[in-house]
Amino acid sequence: MNILKQFFALNQIDQLVIVVAFAFLGLFILLSLAFRCYEKKKWNKGFCKCGGCWRKFCTDSQCERGYICDACKTVCWITCQVDKEHY
Repeated sequence: MNILKQFFALNQIDQLVIVVAFAFLGLFILLSLAFRCYEKKKWNKGFCKCGGCWRKFCTDSQCERGYICDACKTVCWITCQVDKEHY
């Protein structure tokens, strides 16, 4: 309760700054989770949507891994560690 009393004791501009900062933090966390889910779905445990296997062909300067499907030649770039057992 003490934190709430301190929060409401602030003026409106300070309250607004705090609320906006927490909103941006929440948005960043949600977007990070959504991007990780997207990469995990794209990675599909090492298999392309056509059924072929992903084969690593490149690692860029920011440690993103590039994979190409042996069957359909689709390219996939992974930044999260959803492919941790393969690199």
